[in-house]
Amino acid sequence: MNHVKRSVIIKWTQVSSEGSDSFSVIKYFQMFGSKDGHLEVLKQSPLLADLSYRELREFLKLAKTNFFTSNERIISEGSYDNSLYFIASGQVKVFRKGKDEETLELCKLGPGDFFGELTLLDDLPRSASITSLSDTELLYIERDPFFEFSKKYPKVLSKILKEVSMRFRKSNDTFFENILQKNREIQKAYEKLKSLDEAKSKFITLASHELRTPITIMISSLSLIRDGVFGKQEENIEKTVDMCLKNATKLKEVTDKIIDVAMNNNVESPLTCESFALKELIKCSLEDISVLLSKRNLEVKTQVDSDIQVNADFEKIKQTITNILLNAIRFTNDGGSITIKAEQSEFQIKISVTDTGVGIEDEKIGLIFTPFYKVGEIETHSSGDVEFGSGGIGLGLTIAKNFVDLHKGKIDVESKKNEGSTFTVSLPNSTEL
Repeated sequence: MNHVKRSVIIKWTQVSSEGSDSFSVIKYFQMFGSKDGHLEVLKQSPLLADLSYRELREFLKLAKTNFFTSNERIISEGSYDNSLYFIASGQVKVFRKGKDEETLELCKLGPGDFFGELTLLDDLPRSASITSLSDTELLYIERDPFFEFSKKYPKVLSKILKEVSMRFRKSNDTFFENILQKNREIQKAYEKLKSLDEAKSKFITLASHELRTPITIMISSLSLIRDGVFGKQEENIEKTVDMCLKNATKLKEVTDKIIDVAMNNNVESPLTCESFALKELIKCSLEDISVLLSKRNLEVKTQVDSDIQVNADFEKIKQTITNILLNAIRFTNDGGSITIKAEQSEFQIKISVTDTGVGIEDEKIGLIFTPFYKVGEIETHSSGDVEFGSGGIGLGLTIAKNFVDLHKGKIDVESKKNEGSTFTVSLPNSTEL
């Protein structure tokens, strides 16, 4: 017990330098107590309360004493020990370290409390750390002497098992309550985010609707000027009008997309289903983007059987395929290829668009259907329609997913960085939705 001896010497040295022997004796007994004091402490412990004073004195003969000054580490998490401890005086803190080295306080213990009971039952390392909060005296008994004592007095071992069970039960209750509290906090945070998201959607919808009317008037007026309704214009004015009309039309497309997303997020948009040949839909989709495709050096291949029939909303599925194709065009280098395939089974129809483009990183695949999300840094995107690396406002894939969800289908994405991507639209092979 070198630690105890060292503590005593320090205290006596301090006292001698102050010249107060009476104070040193009082301080000594305050720190280390007496045999009778130890008996009373042990009698308070639920583990030993049933023992007689004669039996407790026998227990004390096997126990040892140790003293710790305030804020001194008694046990470290992960260390090995085989002793059962009783607090004779003072107070200790039991705590653990979290993943981020955050300290989680489990409890505080005082005179009569005990710790270390699990080390009597297993050889595992300590599951928590213990530090003194004040000058603290501990009584402890090692495993072998304890079991020798419990053979003579089996009720002690029975008490140990009962206390371990109770502590586990209390720990489980606390753990469960903590989980419930965390769930309540998460739910509260979710409701707040949901409210903010709804407010944002309402603002976007209102702003878009307010923009749509003046944009439509602007396009109509510019179209009248371009068509010569107000007379022949000079060539430079005609070029300016064409440029304004082109950009106003693009602005209307952006506004329409925002409204489409807002409408689909807040209201279940009705479907106008009909039966049609999938090959015809793919043809129409390619025709819609033919002018844009002509600006790029890309090979587009289709492998779609003419006998595949689909029961769906033609315009919404066409817009879905068009948006996926535009995404493939924007992220495939010139000289690359885009392949459209389709297959039909008993229960579903799969339409896949595969490109040889830049691909998508694994951690970003789950984000690409999020409104306004763009793959890569925004500074790397150009404002063109289909130039390599260009991008819209990040709503094309969001709209595509919304439309597929309305059909009770799904979109899957497989991608490898720098090798390309495959978007697969799966639709129910049914006459009813």
